[in-house]
Amino acid sequence: MSPGLHFLGCFVLACCCGVTLAADSDCVEAATHDRLQQTYDELTSRFDLAGLTQQLIDIGSETTDLKLRLAACKRESKNPNQEDCAVLATRYADSSKAQASIENRLSAAIDMQEYIATVKVRLERSVCQ
Repeated sequence: MSPGLHFLGCFVLACCCGVTLAADSDCVEAATHDRLQQTYDELTSRFDLAGLTQQLIDIGSETTDLKLRLAACKRESKNPNQEDCAVLATRYADSSKAQASIENRLSAAIDMQEYIATVKVRLERSVCQ
């Protein structure tokens, strides 16, 4: 994970959630443990690799379909309805933008996996025996 993302993650935990990561062997009080659990749950929900991957597959299929339909529309020399091509072009552009957005979110999720794993380890170690 890049140092910037690690710092950002720690900043989010410390400032927004009121959580500081305990030393490896330190247990923490119940309220801090609960905040760690909540943070872990939020991170795993927001950076859901499986969900984002499925979204990328779905939007990728849609984008490819629109691209092929648009190309076929443009190839027709006597296309009676150019408006259909314009609508397809707009839908293709929108789908391409959505695909790029999901790709960026998936990339961020991949980058965050190490940090999420660190939070999970700290969460597991935070329980006082």
